[in-house]
Amino acid sequence: HNYGSALGAMERYDEAEAVLSEVVGERAEIFGDTHPQTIGARSMLASYVQQLGRNEEAADQFRAILDARTEILGPDHHSTHTARGNLAVPLIAMGELDEAERLNREAIEGLRAVLPEGHAKILILMSTRAYLLEDMGRDEEAEALYREQIVLRERASGGNDPATWSSYNNLAMLLQRTDRPAEALEQYEKLLAMCRASLPEGHIYTALFENNYGACLTDLGRPEEAREVLERSHAIIVSTFPEGHPRITKSQSRLDALDD
Repeated sequence: HNYGSALGAMERYDEAEAVLSEVVGERAEIFGDTHPQTIGARSMLASYVQQLGRNEEAADQFRAILDARTEILGPDHHSTHTARGNLAVPLIAMGELDEAERLNREAIEGLRAVLPEGHAKILILMSTRAYLLEDMGRDEEAEALYREQIVLRERASGGNDPATWSSYNNLAMLLQRTDRPAEALEQYEKLLAMCRASLPEGHIYTALFENNYGACLTDLGRPEEAREVLERSHAIIVSTFPEGHPRITKSQSRLDALDD
């Protein structure tokens, strides 16, 4: 189970799916289909199915997990609320935004009733909600939520963790998309300073955020600076992900745009 989780963290989702499928089968045989150990493995497996783009399959799995947790643990157990939040993720990708919004809202409200404010599970659901709100065209609400997450995460970790960095990155991307590149640049610069203080040179997290920063420099009409940043980050992205990966494609398109 932990090995599958590590593979997923490395974005090796095909391998993670194979490992977790085996774990689910073994746990079901030993503990039963509805044992928390089995359901926990099924939930992780469903998350990797979703990452592989099989959203309908993932939604079916998450819905079955939600039903099982509701029946066994009750509707107000924190694991049941987590299952609601997990189901919302593939539904967003499928365009089922109204149901996703309801599930996500119920999950956040439910977890806030049983967990302290700023708990990691609540913050994860807040992240989901923020990009859900973006998809629904509610940019002002999404921006406010990203900023709230940053405050809560910095209070908990001092900003020295990848989850906080993701919130900074998502806020910067929203600002960039809504024609505020100068404000976005400020967020990217804060983000990259934190990454460089905590991570070794050439780390993939820094490279991914730098790549977004380079796109922002392009939007600001600073092509020479943008090219330097994009070329440096692109080399790391290419060396990290397999050929044809969407991250490589996006990075290459940003370089190509400088030559148009």
